[in-house]
Amino acid sequence: MKKSPGPDQVTNEMLVNLGNGMKRKLLQLFNTSWRSGRIPQAWKEATMTPIHKQGKSKDKAESYRPISLLSCLCKTMERMVNTRLTWYLENNNILIEEQAGFRKGRCTEDQITLISQSIEDGFQEKKNTVAVWIDMEKAFDRVWKKGLSHKLQKYGITGKMHQWITEYLRKRKARVKIQEHLSRCHTLKEGVPQGSVLSPTLFSIYINDIQSVIPKGVNAALYADDLAIWTTEENIGTAKVRLQNALENLNMWTQDWIMKSNAKKTTFTIFTLSTKKPTVTLTLDGQKLIEENNPKYLGITFDPRLTWKTHIDTYHQKGLTRTCILRKLAGLEWGADSNILKKTYTGYVRPVLEYGVTSWGMAAKSNVQKVISVQNQNLRIITGGMKSTPICIMESQSQIESMLDRRDRKLLTERTKYKAQPTSKMHKRINNLNKGRLKRSSFAKESKLIETENEIIQEIKNLTPLETHASTPPWEKQPQIEIRSHIRTIES
Repeated sequence: MKKSPGPDQVTNEMLVNLGNGMKRKLLQLFNTSWRSGRIPQAWKEATMTPIHKQGKSKDKAESYRPISLLSCLCKTMERMVNTRLTWYLENNNILIEEQAGFRKGRCTEDQITLISQSIEDGFQEKKNTVAVWIDMEKAFDRVWKKGLSHKLQKYGITGKMHQWITEYLRKRKARVKIQEHLSRCHTLKEGVPQGSVLSPTLFSIYINDIQSVIPKGVNAALYADDLAIWTTEENIGTAKVRLQNALENLNMWTQDWIMKSNAKKTTFTIFTLSTKKPTVTLTLDGQKLIEENNPKYLGITFDPRLTWKTHIDTYHQKGLTRTCILRKLAGLEWGADSNILKKTYTGYVRPVLEYGVTSWGMAAKSNVQKVISVQNQNLRIITGGMKSTPICIMESQSQIESMLDRRDRKLLTERTKYKAQPTSKMHKRINNLNKGRLKRSSFAKESKLIETENEIIQEIKNLTPLETHASTPPWEKQPQIEIRSHIRTIES
């Protein structure tokens, strides 16, 4: 609503406040664009504002992140086009299961759970897991437009949809804005536009066949352009051969499709419970990859023994930093009331504390307690409780669920979701979900998850498959829903 407008200076607020007559005119404009396959040039221009990356040198171009401002009119139409496109892709099961980015019913935590559970399963079988975290350099900017057009047709996306997307990508231009100074326009020869509604879907289509080059025995997880591959083997030499073969295939695929993997930023990690850590050497495009003990993937920090200590320590500190802000808002005789403080905690502090809890929530008691302690501090700020006030009293007074109860509920919700997704990679692993962590942690045995799991397991088995898209295409007229505000009282 309050986002800056594109070069045409039309804001979202203007569009929201249009009268019915102007909205009909706007719809006519969209329909004309769709039928003719023509798009105003102003809709294909972007204003780029460079934002400096913290801790990077200000003298280098790569130290800046470009923020793209696009036409709000075009983005409104893109949403309509994207709704049709995603419906077609999901209804025809075109997108690979490895891709979770920007898809309904999927999130980053799905990929984190898949990787961590694969590692846990390996630990249970006394196997090692080797994972490679692949960095795809400027992935969205490197999309080959002709190659994308070919893949759209390959997946049956033709006619008006193909014509409109082709025109949308043709002759795109951008200029850079620094303070009040504007550069001249530059034509963007390749790539999909940053900040666009349609770009994530188009990118998913472009890299959709990447899974075909990953050999048997190697797993993959994708979230947009964040790619991880891994294999679990008893013999570390077998794992090395499998992954090296996969890396060579991926390197050939990127060259064929004008993409680029950054070998300097691509790392690998060996997950093992062995006291004697095995040695592995992997290369990408002729360059030796760096082994990293604490890789960060989709915001979660892994460690070789999957204790989650490093991740919890990092987010514990982030939680404390945000708690300081909450403390500044509170006061005995001034400041925000308890309702505002509660909303600030649940919307600003707690999401940081519990991100990825379905994976790390079964860590050792000493580690999980660090996160719980941050919530307890926030409870005292919200309720004004003293150090001697029991935690359960503050939870009841503030109506804030305990971290352990939230963890258990999230685990059960996640398990239910995977049971209702027959094609999900986690569907087959669901019976082992957190099995390893439950065995390795005495703290986990206290979890209410164990007590309630058997009670709901029969219900989970009978779940109907989860629908990720409507059965009726978005371009067909939706059935009318009759709402009756006045209904006679039924007399008994």
